[in-house]
Amino acid sequence: MIDKMFIKVEYSENGLFNGWDQLDSYDLAESAKVYGEKLEAVLRRGWPAADIEVVQTVNDQVRCSSDLEIEIPVIEAIVADIYRQHGWLIVLNKET
Repeated sequence: MIDKMFIKVEYSENGLFNGWDQLDSYDLAESAKVYGEKLEAVLRRGWPAADIEVVQTVNDQVRCSSDLEIEIPVIEAIVADIYRQHGWLIVLNKET
């Protein structure tokens, strides 16, 4: 019997913003949440039969069931692409 396919992506706020300048311009918590939501949506479209979990933790890693291990580089590329697009960044409203 084949186990249910799963994809788990763990990401951290530190991994998203490490080395960035002007962090006070962004809502870090909300940006990290939106990043996870965008990533999960893309993964669900790509692997609709898989159990997908995208979770914010202290780690940054991709894990898959053995029948999907060959796809880890593809999934890692998606993770990187979502990151590079910066569509997940939430800018703080600085009105005074």
